Amino acid sequence: MEHLSIDERFCGPPNAANGGYLGGRLARLVGGTAEVTFRRATPLGRELRIERVDDGADLHDRDAPLASARRATLQLEVPAPVALLEAHAAARAFPRFVDHPIPRCFVCGPDRPAGDGMRIFPGPVPGRETIYAAPWVPEESLGDERGIVLEEHHWAALDCTGAFAVNEPPRCWAGSRPRSAGP
Repeated sequence: MEHLSIDERFCGPPNAANGGYLGGRLARLVGGTAEVTFRRATPLGRELRIERVDDGADLHDRDAPLASARRATLQLEVPAPVALLEAHAAARAFPRFVDHPIPRCFVCGPDRPAGDGMRIFPGPVPGRETIYAAPWVPEESLGDERGIVLEEHHWAALDCTGAFAVNEPPRCWAGSRPRSAGP
């Protein structure tokens, strides 16, 4: 029987795995492009059961289903790249340096010290609706023995950035009440 445990370092909401990180871990089990569906918050620091299925894998906490990963085909319309200077400027405009709903998030939490969290602070790119960007230099512990950044960290980096692009100002955050966009 296979098991997976998510270290507390890789949290999103309090006491739960960062969704992007968990998605990347499950995608590695599928062995290629994957679609990941989350059913419940995934607890940290304990052994979770992996069940292999024909087209992917399911993750369970005892008998409770937590998430599933399935092989998928990815079709994207990729926007024009953001220049590095634009990404730095966008990051300075990160809207959640104050009043961050998950300040200890492994990816975008401003309360995480350098070398512990990824500290990716995506902000809006002027003139490009729904495009958020931030520079990122991966910290050494995020790589394998050859120094290649692990897949789950790419998923995590894209997850938080994408969440800000479609949910800013916040309409709803896991574990919090919806907030109004106006005064």
